[in-house]
Amino acid sequence: MRRSIPVLLIALYSLNACVGSKPPAFQPTEQSPFQIYHTLDRAYRQVSSFHGEATITIDTPEQSGQVKGQIDVHSPQKAEILLQTPFGGVVGRLEIRRHYLMFYDADDHLQYIGSPDDTGIPALPELFTGQQELIPILTGMINLPDNFQSTLTSDSLNNGMYVLHFSSDSTHSAYEYNPAVGMFAKYSETNNITGQQTKILFDKFTRVNDFHFPRTIKVVQPEQKRLLSIYYHSITINREDQANAL
Repeated sequence: MRRSIPVLLIALYSLNACVGSKPPAFQPTEQSPFQIYHTLDRAYRQVSSFHGEATITIDTPEQSGQVKGQIDVHSPQKAEILLQTPFGGVVGRLEIRRHYLMFYDADDHLQYIGSPDDTGIPALPELFTGQQELIPILTGMINLPDNFQSTLTSDSLNNGMYVLHFSSDSTHSAYEYNPAVGMFAKYSETNNITGQQTKILFDKFTRVNDFHFPRTIKVVQPEQKRLLSIYYHSITINREDQANAL
């Protein structure tokens, strides 16, 4: 027995050296924003469809409530939100395209057609007036704009999130990048003219095959006291491959 101890220690040391090593820490450089953009763009192109069973919460001065929902996204052009009662009945249906949307009532009658940027959307009043498009928000697949010009500093905020700032004539935006999951955990923007703020938060990331998706998505306009929250109970990507389901 005594002779086997050194052999066991050597084996344990070798195993620890193989599986205990950590990947190199994220080191921001001048090229990091471009690398992040292209890495996310390649990943998103591999997700042809997204299906989520969710609880959707809306809290605004005009209305508040919580409904069940099925959210289907066919990236990047089309999405549909089926709003349901707790017992499975249909409340309404929202069809979303990049530049317009349509809202149908429980009897599938068209009630509204307009732009995601317009205020007064029946199911999502005045929430999506920012620079981010609605469809990527539903899956957490937001990315930097094509014309992004910024540097990524080594300053970390909020438990290792790296912040990228972007300013234009109309808005100032900030992207918080989470290197642990390779996704953005928060997007915030301020309208330079009106002062209106919009914050989008992604949390509780879960891995589906080689991708990370947030289970929790919140869109907040603090001054207007407006909130949209989505919590995904289950996520399926590329539904032709059911092995991807959670």
